[in-house]
Amino acid sequence: MLACLKHFQRDESLYAQPHSKLFDFQKTADGAEWIDAFAERARQAEAQEDKPVLGHADWRVEHLRFQDGRIVATYDWDSLAFCPETEWVGISAHGFTADWTLEGVRRIPTADDIRAYVADYEDARGQSFSKRERRSLFATCVYCIAYGARCEHSLHPEKVEWQENSWPYLLRKEGEALLRESISK
Repeated sequence: MLACLKHFQRDESLYAQPHSKLFDFQKTADGAEWIDAFAERARQAEAQEDKPVLGHADWRVEHLRFQDGRIVATYDWDSLAFCPETEWVGISAHGFTADWTLEGVRRIPTADDIRAYVADYEDARGQSFSKRERRSLFATCVYCIAYGARCEHSLHPEKVEWQENSWPYLLRKEGEALLRESISK
């Protein structure tokens, strides 16, 4: 992977170096144990064995421009990297709705949005994912949600109640169901 994607390059530690100096996971570990437990379980469920392909690691609506309902441009191409297809789908499914430039819009997908994204992807690819592939992509998705939750927790370590449009809320409300999705079908 490219150097700019260090937070996707995982080693023995649960999380690689966060993507911004704003996030200090070690300093804000207290209270984040539940988030880390999700990340650990998701990481254990991943089984990325496919051949790596080139993809965009920060695929979200903010980086797209549309004309007549079609994508006509994509931005933020410094986020290119090589990963298995299932990892790409899991990464993009967790945050495809995000547009941090707009106020008052939903940025975090719901679990149903994530499932619909995967179904649309399968339709476009012309083939459903196998059980193993599905397990990997949903596990990656949950891992990415946990990473986002960990970042938010790092900014507000005292917070225990999260608003609906946040990674910690999504993880707490739908994390188990999404992990189960990784072993169903």
